[in-house]
Amino acid sequence: YGPRDAVALRWADCNGMIGSGCVRVVDGAGQVIWDVYGKRGGEELGIAMDSDGSYLAIGAPGRNGGRGEIEVYDLLGHSSWKVKNGQWKGLGRYLAIVEAPDETRLIAYIEHLGKPWIVELRMRGQLVNSFPIPEEWELVNIVSPMDGWRRTGADYALVFRDLAGNVFHMWAGVTLD
Repeated sequence: YGPRDAVALRWADCNGMIGSGCVRVVDGAGQVIWDVYGKRGGEELGIAMDSDGSYLAIGAPGRNGGRGEIEVYDLLGHSSWKVKNGQWKGLGRYLAIVEAPDETRLIAYIEHLGKPWIVELRMRGQLVNSFPIPEEWELVNIVSPMDGWRRTGADYALVFRDLAGNVFHMWAGVTLD
């Protein structure tokens, strides 16, 4: 498997397991490249893939005693690792992969001290930056859009819903070292 057009899909039921949380990576021709089955029954998964199909990140916010975790898969290197933090809650519910000028990074939602935050992490989980988000806005997604060269850049969008039900986004960018 090498870089090519691919999409990661998630659904609640697969392989005969109801509510098991499954992820499938499919190429541009619809061929299944990779499957992850049964992460956990009834769990909402966060999912992100970088623009060239090298990395896939699956967030499981209910794992690790509710603190959550992100499993990162290096699809080219055929390896994986887990990102965890004992001080945060809900890690991985919403996440994105962004390609900063110096390295690929994870952007993830967490709860810290009972408040919603966004964290910027290196791919192995080292914290680069964090900031709180307004409590009156419900985060509904984190998006890393592709540019005209089919790469995600250093910017990402936080997608919110306000108390009136309006959906809007706020742009943010990675911290440059």
